[in-house]
Formats: sequence, C-alpha cells, structure tokens
Amino acid sequence: LDWSTGYVTVIFTLQGFFKHLLTEADKIVLTTMANSYNSGVYAMGASYGSIAARILLQPLEENARLLWSRLATNNDNAHLEDSYTTLVKMVVYIGLVF
Repeated sequence: LDWSTGYVTVIFTLQGFFKHLLTEADKIVLTTMANSYNSGVYAMGASYGSIAARILLQPLEENARLLWSRLATNNDNAHLEDSYTTLVKMVVYIGLVF
C-alpha cells in the first residue's frame, strides 16, 4: 500500500462520514431530542416531500446522463455545457416551487 493510495482511501472515508452526517443528521437529532409523535410527523412529511423529487427530478437525472454520455462521445462540448446549464436552471426552478 503506497502513500497516495492510503491518502485517497482516507479522503474517501472522511467524505463518506461527512456525507452520512449531512444526510442523516436530522434523524439523529430527532431520535435524541424529540418524542415518538414528533418523529412520526417529521418522517411522514419527509416521505411526502421526497415524492416530488422522485417523480420530477429522477427522470431528469436519468435523461441528462444519457444525453451527456452521447454528447461526450461526440466531443460536443458546446452543447454539453449548454445542456448542463439548462438542467441546473430547471432543477433550481423546480426546487423553488417545491
């Protein structure tokens, strides 16, 4: 195991812990500080809130991946950049609505 591989492993491990903390911090705090009723209400609201993301944003992500892989193989960087900025704008607008 050389130094650069160990360094990359440590960085990815720390990144994984940080991501876990960011994605699960609300549940950790609720478990320690809220009663079961409030935790249930939060879980139900979070579940319904994620429906919009699954219905609207998941197809956008899948289609964008297909488009970008096609554009990347054709070395069409101008259209790649334009489609990326358009998608980011769409996601921001959808995020502002929901």
